Amino acid sequence: MVFTTPASVIEQASTKILLDDLIDESVRTAARSPVMMQFDPSSGWIWRRWKGTVFSETWRSFLRNMVYASFVCLIFKCYKTQFLQNLSGFNILWGQLLSVTTFTLTFFLNQSYSLWRNCYGFSRRLQGRLNDLSMTLAAHAARVEPQSQQNDAQDRAPDGRNDGASAKVNGEPTNGATRAVNTTNIGTYTNTNNRVNGYGDSDSRDDGQEGVTRPPAASGEPINGEDRQFSTYTEPARQSLELMARYIRVFNLLTYASFTGSHRPLLTPQGMRRLVDRGIITEDERKVLSDVQVPVTQRHNVLLLWIMRLFQDARRAGHIDGSDGFEQQFLEKCHVIRAQYGAIGDELAGRMPLAYAHIVQVLVDVILWMYPFMAFSTGMTPVLGVLGTGLLTMFYQGLFNLSKQFLDPYDNESYGKGEDPLCIDTLIAETNAGSVRWLNGLAEKPFAFEKIKNGDTLDYRLPLRGFTVDETDEREETSRIQRERMEEEEAERRRKEEEVKPVPAAAPKLLIEIDEGLEDIMNGEMEEDEECQSSLQDNMTMEEALEQMDECTEKVP
Repeated sequence: MVFTTPASVIEQASTKILLDDLIDESVRTAARSPVMMQFDPSSGWIWRRWKGTVFSETWRSFLRNMVYASFVCLIFKCYKTQFLQNLSGFNILWGQLLSVTTFTLTFFLNQSYSLWRNCYGFSRRLQGRLNDLSMTLAAHAARVEPQSQQNDAQDRAPDGRNDGASAKVNGEPTNGATRAVNTTNIGTYTNTNNRVNGYGDSDSRDDGQEGVTRPPAASGEPINGEDRQFSTYTEPARQSLELMARYIRVFNLLTYASFTGSHRPLLTPQGMRRLVDRGIITEDERKVLSDVQVPVTQRHNVLLLWIMRLFQDARRAGHIDGSDGFEQQFLEKCHVIRAQYGAIGDELAGRMPLAYAHIVQVLVDVILWMYPFMAFSTGMTPVLGVLGTGLLTMFYQGLFNLSKQFLDPYDNESYGKGEDPLCIDTLIAETNAGSVRWLNGLAEKPFAFEKIKNGDTLDYRLPLRGFTVDETDEREETSRIQRERMEEEEAERRRKEEEVKPVPAAAPKLLIEIDEGLEDIMNGEMEEDEECQSSLQDNMTMEEALEQMDECTEKVP
């Protein structure tokens, strides 16, 4: 019997695999490859390349036109006289067309490259402005000062209270006891095989990425036996930064899905549900994005509004510091972000007029078709004429194919082999890494607010050019001597404590008189009572057996 799988099941499975592959690449924080193919500028290295070169793009046209030139050569040999008479002066016409084609093609290539460079620039500026948001928020997030600094501040308080009920955040008192810093990171990307909604280990993961650094413990709590005296984020501030980082990642992903064919499946209903299953967005967020009255390819605009609203709420709640000027600057960055991704769509929509591309295509094809007639009419040898046709095809058709690829920077049309487009996965991975880079970068602050406020920064002042070698050796020797002296003092202190420690008096020995019967019992030599032993029968009830055991048991006063 032959079992057949329904087409709907096959389509569902293939769709799931496609979406999982897209999501796996879109959640990385380390790119697999550079944003474009890199090269060694040496001529030998360049000549040995095949992938992504004009050779790999034009070899089919090269062979096709050489076959065409060989066919023209056969016609020329059969009708040589008529050929020469009718094509007299043809080389002049071909030369004029060649000049026009060369100028038009080079200008067309320059315009195409400008569009490619503009799209790449917009993508990089979009990435940069998203990093600006994360960096600015991390720098202005509310913080908890070291516990020792808080105690010092409370000791200096005018009312003398030191009940620990308030902590200082950036020098300002806050209500309630300071809570421990949250150790979970909402939506942090890790490998999908062992993905958790938390910070990954600092060890390398099996997908080649470095795990996101774990957040430090609350200020003043020992880590690995070391007393940490560094400023850290408050719990609500860290949660706000983590949520902002996740929204930035989702926004960037939906932005590229809106104008690239490779990631467009993520915008489908199946793609949105798979994002929920994979922990990229929540079910409530999916419902809002699906029900909002905007086109499917404009859902990233909703994420940008969420980012702006989250900033406003966090700032109003006191989790983000800053004045009205800071708020204006943040919102201005959001406006620049909107302008950058909007410009990418504008460039792709108006990349080149059809008439311009049409005339260049016609000019290139005509001079390549006319070349064999021009070559043989001027007395060029058949071998040279056929080979020249191939060379012109490689260069002119190669330049035109390169121009077309520049007009499709994100490889949406899959023109040619598409071996060197802008790598969208790399751009997304770099933005993912930037979303948590600044948050982790300021997770701990080595200088304390109270010391800055009181002008007590001598511990942070070092020589302009550092210490010399002799000074370094002297400092190390001094440190060694001090360490040895401290160890000796500690040993002396312990020795004195041992000397003055009172010796406990010996407990008096208890003399116990043991009779012979008790001694026999202790030695296990007690004889069993034969009467009691024989009186326990197998057919006795539980109650009778217990009564007999009580009678045979010696009563000890």
